[in-house]
Amino acid sequence: MIGRARTTCRRWLSIGGLVLLPLVAGCPQPQEKFDNFIARLPDMSGLDYSVKPSMVYNVTGPFLMGFAASVAPDKPIAILSTQKLTDNGDGTATLDLSLQPLTYMGLKPSGPPIVKTGIPVTATGTFMVDLGQQIVPADANPVTMTDLVATIQLAGTLFSADTECGDVTGMVTMPAPLDLAGSHFFAIRVTDMSNLPALPAKCPAAASTPDGGAPMDMLSTGG
Repeated sequence: MIGRARTTCRRWLSIGGLVLLPLVAGCPQPQEKFDNFIARLPDMSGLDYSVKPSMVYNVTGPFLMGFAASVAPDKPIAILSTQKLTDNGDGTATLDLSLQPLTYMGLKPSGPPIVKTGIPVTATGTFMVDLGQQIVPADANPVTMTDLVATIQLAGTLFSADTECGDVTGMVTMPAPLDLAGSHFFAIRVTDMSNLPALPAKCPAAASTPDGGAPMDMLSTGG
């Protein structure tokens, strides 16, 4: 029908002036079509194109975290990380952590949790946190099975709403001096507290590269 209408319009436009004028009024005009197109566009006048898309994911909820020391990467220390992510409204966020060491036999809570709040998360999903000096109880240390005293710093990335990975640095002072450089941590979301997933010993393959970032409006979907 559109093709037929355009053909009709072209046919009558080629006829003399007396017939031309009333028929032109019924033919779509370029300016009218353009104005109608503009009217249908959403209003984007308020967008700030200098702000890059956020890569902050909703990691609120419980995560099972493995701390893998460089000297024993196949024997990660298990941590239950209870997390809360707060949107700062500018593409960044603030992260609160409660890190509960778990026994390497049975994955039961051991000792007090390590609590850190107000951790800045950048718009690219990265964060750094200094845990200070901490004690990991012997039953939560599968490497030496003795109390472990260390200063610990984490430099992590939110790879998805269900995955975090990063580097662990610091120094072990007991049971023996050890530089933690080259150590890593890996975390996956817990969906059933009565049935914990397998402890990650390395960063999951799907998280080897961030998948483009989730917009901040996904923060309403966390655990």
